[in-house]
Amino acid sequence: MTNRVAEADREAFKPYALTLADRAKAAQSAKRRKAESEREKEDFEKFNNNIQARFGPDIKVPATLVPPYRLLNRLASSPYDHIAAPEFLASAASTERRGIQQAEDVNTGKTVAIRTGKARKISSLPQWVECYCRWCTGIFMVCGNKSEVNSLAMFKYLLKVIQLAEKRNVEAAVIYDHKYRGSLIGYHQQGHTISEVLHSDLDPSLYISAQFGGLEDVDHLFEKAHDKVPKEPSKDNKRSQKDSDRGVCIYYQTGDCNRGERCPFEHILLKKTKVGRSFYDTDEKAEPSASRKSEPSRKN
Repeated sequence: MTNRVAEADREAFKPYALTLADRAKAAQSAKRRKAESEREKEDFEKFNNNIQARFGPDIKVPATLVPPYRLLNRLASSPYDHIAAPEFLASAASTERRGIQQAEDVNTGKTVAIRTGKARKISSLPQWVECYCRWCTGIFMVCGNKSEVNSLAMFKYLLKVIQLAEKRNVEAAVIYDHKYRGSLIGYHQQGHTISEVLHSDLDPSLYISAQFGGLEDVDHLFEKAHDKVPKEPSKDNKRSQKDSDRGVCIYYQTGDCNRGERCPFEHILLKKTKVGRSFYDTDEKAEPSASRKSEPSRKN
């Protein structure tokens, strides 16, 4: 574009060209966001129709049970792909977007969800039940086939995991659920539906291992109690932190400080040529400073 402008006016034309390019990108992004919002609206209408076709025309799903749209989109593309339970800790009505940020893909220009912080972990059985209920709601919303999912099968699986948490602990139940539902796509390739996977125990050895504590949390899904409690700093760390917040004692540099540990300032040497000590500090021999060495000569 700048080649068509006279050489003398090119420098003045460059800011105008950049402004035009930025406006074009902004208009394109606004158009894309509008198309995505319209698509999201159409998808939610389709999801609500699936719910009403299954449970009745007057049924409305509470917003606290609806997963975020990014998770519904993943379930709609492939209901058998496993999504970790902690991803469902936030609902569509939640204002908290911890660790998730919307950004534009450089290559495609589409808005994508990227993780900017640490993933949340499950720390209690009610949290897992909350995540599981949102996953079930998402499956109901994206699956129009009534034979694919069954409410009773979902309740039976929920009761099974709760019983495991009572027999062993919550961590074993969360790990078992993650490993069992993580194999959902493999069971689907063998010809099983979601209802059959939840209703029947297709891997009894996995449940037995969970009962005896043989499963490890390799994906770090569960947050233990001692992980929440911050470690108390030791006395040495407390003292070093306290010293770092104080200023430097100028009298200590010349050996004139007589307060010792009561001094509100830090006792460190700023210059190696001077060895400043307080006469209360008896751990090392204090050498007199240069000013004190010169005092007898001045008196003589």
